[in-house]
Amino acid sequence: MNQKKFLPVFLALAILFVVLFLLCNITSIFDVFQVILSALLPVIVGLCIAFVLNLLLRPLEHLWNRIFRMKFRRARRPICLILTLLIVFLCIYALLVAIIPQLVRTVMELIKEIPSYVTTIQGWYASLSENMAQKGVSLPALEVDTAQVTAFVAQFLEQNGGDILNLTISLAGSLFSFVFDTVLAVVLAIYILAQKRSLGARVKKLMHAIFSDRHADQITRLAYTSERIFAKFISGQLTEALIIGSLCFLGMLIFRMPYPLLISVLVGVTALIPIFGAFIGTGIGAFLILLKDPMQAVWFVIFILILQQIEGNLIYPKVVGKSVGLPGVWVLIAVTVGSSFGIVGMLISVPVCSLVYSLLREFVNRRHEE
Repeated sequence: MNQKKFLPVFLALAILFVVLFLLCNITSIFDVFQVILSALLPVIVGLCIAFVLNLLLRPLEHLWNRIFRMKFRRARRPICLILTLLIVFLCIYALLVAIIPQLVRTVMELIKEIPSYVTTIQGWYASLSENMAQKGVSLPALEVDTAQVTAFVAQFLEQNGGDILNLTISLAGSLFSFVFDTVLAVVLAIYILAQKRSLGARVKKLMHAIFSDRHADQITRLAYTSERIFAKFISGQLTEALIIGSLCFLGMLIFRMPYPLLISVLVGVTALIPIFGAFIGTGIGAFLILLKDPMQAVWFVIFILILQQIEGNLIYPKVVGKSVGLPGVWVLIAVTVGSSFGIVGMLISVPVCSLVYSLLREFVNRRHEE
């Protein structure tokens, strides 16, 4: 028997067997993958936090070098890292100070207005009943019995008290796990940033130990290109969110709409999701305004639709597309395709498309030179 002749057949059968095994046990494989991903989640989040913080740390270090030249080189990294963490903490604190009091005030106003909402609904329903009665249609009476509602709530709590307690304990455990993972991720991010030069050198040395020098250099170049594109994308996205939030705030002040600061912050934060993100903030804002003034809610939706068209067709392609070196039309295509994969797909579609675009452009230019 010629072993070389039958070797491809054996390999094909082995690959087919592995594929069939994976397909038959796809649920178990996904469960194992989910457990591994859950265990590595703090590490992944820590790497993402370190990447974002490095966008601020790097210019601070450049500024340090300009001011002090070659002096105090050992103090540069820890001091700049502390300044970075302090700036981020102050930004988050200012954001929370701007949102939470306004949110609490809004919720309290809505709670106070609940009786008037009930009265308005009852009046509207009575008017509708009269109009329908004139046409021979009898609607059931709409009455709110407070005692009956209280009894229903008490009975519900008595029957489902155990489930509510278990749910509360589960939520408390999930909250503790979230806080623990977040603290662990932040600590890991600080360690990565503090040791980023030595860690980078070790990873590069490992690449050269595993792969050939040519392939290691290609992987390193791809990593640097990806880092540059994602860094520019995040910077552009933050700039775009700041612009759309500011324009929304100014417009709401001009048209004297309620809750301008709260809704503008929500629109700006949700605008971090490319193109379509502002619609999420729009829905929340329209609901809040609807409870206070339905006509203002209609004008708010119209205003945001116009602002969204300006943002989607002018601001976003120019700010973000220019920052990642991607033409505006390709930005729109990337976000449209990425929306099929959910929020994560929309978030990473533009930098991934920009990376592919850059690699293809480099490949085409190299082939033309040959």
